[in-house]
Amino acid sequence: MVNEIGVDLNLVIDHEHMQSILQFVSGLGPRKAKVFLNKLKKYGQKLVARGQLFKEAQALDKDVYITINGFLKIRMKEIKQGMIFDYLDQTRINHESYQMAKKICSDAYNAGGHGESDQLVCVAQVLANPDYLNNLVFEEYQNMMTDMNKGHFKYFVDFIL
Repeated sequence: MVNEIGVDLNLVIDHEHMQSILQFVSGLGPRKAKVFLNKLKKYGQKLVARGQLFKEAQALDKDVYITINGFLKIRMKEIKQGMIFDYLDQTRINHESYQMAKKICSDAYNAGGHGESDQLVCVAQVLANPDYLNNLVFEEYQNMMTDMNKGHFKYFVDFIL
């Protein structure tokens, strides 16, 4: 169940009673979860991006990061100007699929008559209003993406929806 919903790391760090759920994230277990949590606490800053787990906080080694990053969410209560932030870090979408997710959001938002918009703006708009995805005719879009050698598109869309 934890992996299906995902874990908001900032919430877990701030609330001790929620910390035990980390051990149920696939790829962690009780010992790795404890070490992971201790490193996050030692880092001492709010997380704004999943990449911090591996790069700055050094809370995970690369293999574990690749395995679990899709189960972890980084939610921000407020986004300050100039902050480097990726809206997809709030989702369970794995880093490896970010480019495809951004393309889908961009195509869906722009198909709604909004003209060409920055991909991050499109992602934010689609996350706020998933009805934008209805702007795509999925069967046609799936065929187009498959033709563009994006074969795992159907699985990806099924995961999102």
